[in-house]
Amino acid sequence: MADLDMRALLTDGRGLRHFLIGLVFLSGCCLPAGSPLPSSGIPVVLPQTTKTTPGLTPATGTTLTGPMGTGCRATRRIEDRAKVREIPQIDGAYELFGDLAGAAVDPAVGGVLVCDLRLPGTPWYKSRPDMQARLTIAGGPGRTLVGHDNRDEVVVTAPLDRIASGDTITLAVEDRDLLSRNDPIDSATGSFNGVFPLLLTGAGRELHVICQHQTAAATAAEMPPLLSALSSRVSAYDTAAQTLDRGAQDFGFPWAEREAAERAVEEVVARVGWGDPRVGPPRQQLTATETSWDTAVRADVASISKGAAPQGSGVMAPGGPIRVTVGTQACGTAASSMVVAAGGSADLAPNCVLELGVHAVGPAVHVDVPPDGVAFHLPGGAAPELVMANGWTQGLSIVPSTATSGPIAPGQSQTLLLRADSLCYDFQSEPLKDAVLLRLTGAAPGWMKVR
Repeated sequence: MADLDMRALLTDGRGLRHFLIGLVFLSGCCLPAGSPLPSSGIPVVLPQTTKTTPGLTPATGTTLTGPMGTGCRATRRIEDRAKVREIPQIDGAYELFGDLAGAAVDPAVGGVLVCDLRLPGTPWYKSRPDMQARLTIAGGPGRTLVGHDNRDEVVVTAPLDRIASGDTITLAVEDRDLLSRNDPIDSATGSFNGVFPLLLTGAGRELHVICQHQTAAATAAEMPPLLSALSSRVSAYDTAAQTLDRGAQDFGFPWAEREAAERAVEEVVARVGWGDPRVGPPRQQLTATETSWDTAVRADVASISKGAAPQGSGVMAPGGPIRVTVGTQACGTAASSMVVAAGGSADLAPNCVLELGVHAVGPAVHVDVPPDGVAFHLPGGAAPELVMANGWTQGLSIVPSTATSGPIAPGQSQTLLLRADSLCYDFQSEPLKDAVLLRLTGAAPGWMKVR
């Protein structure tokens, strides 16, 4: 009976996974570092057309809602990842690994390599790493495989070109760090013996690796719907990027459509690699669409700037009898001094501030100061927003403790200190330094120069 149970264990993909994990743990004490364990078991073509994006038509649109008048932008950039040979990961990699059985295959050509990486010796009290691995096969160019954050076990995937008996395979694992160099953890190297699963142990005996193989035939069967989605999403992004909207966030740039198109590229690349000829045309179209948009929106912002009110001379706000004036912009110690002078705390002073004068032209108006971090709206509903040369927009809030809610008497003015919340803008930039215009949102936006 025990013999039957073991046979069932070794022929079931998920049971095999747990059996091999147990063996790999033992390998740290029983095999030379970097040695593979012996094992048994079995394991769309887009239109090739050149497309030009027609001229974009400026339009006016609706006001933007949400915290700070903006949402966090989708910042995934596939071209940046392609340059460093970072391979997008297949969704459901854990399940895929569990479903794969081993096989004797020599050479293995095409398909996907699926590797379980474990650090079984991590103490319970120690934080888990943000693991990523650098994969090299037979001395070829390395590829980066990024796993989930805060895990001591991840499953990573990479398209396989070819591996044959005697080829060396290396997985060098490190802990990703956002602000400094990544920290090396361990590196496992071994020779492929013509059989999957391939088991490796790190030179430092911290890393244990099990690699399985999804065949080229199984991978090819997944491709038609992925290639169809890629074609349609790239087309949808290009279509959505045909019209500028001067009243919308980022002049109406279609972030969601671009994210969907880039994700579709990644789904294909995860299985066939960056160099596959089916990936080139959609990548080129994404670049062409964004270049066309960037050229058009910069020209439109420059055109608006020519007719915008100069700094210090106000404009009437849409939706209310209010005249708004852009005043002094300051950064650093000068900004702190302005915050303190307005009744705020130097400790809470932002890096940069902008003065906004609000003048009641007709009857008295009431200014409502929202909670800290919430986008400020003028009486009547218009929101002041920064506009960058590339069309990005950024909402503004009132610096804490520098203003209180209350009326502005007819003919009187109130000066407000505003700051930009850069969390959804750019980690290393300051919106107030990059802005070229202040937009007052509305059906007919008002425009003022900020410097």
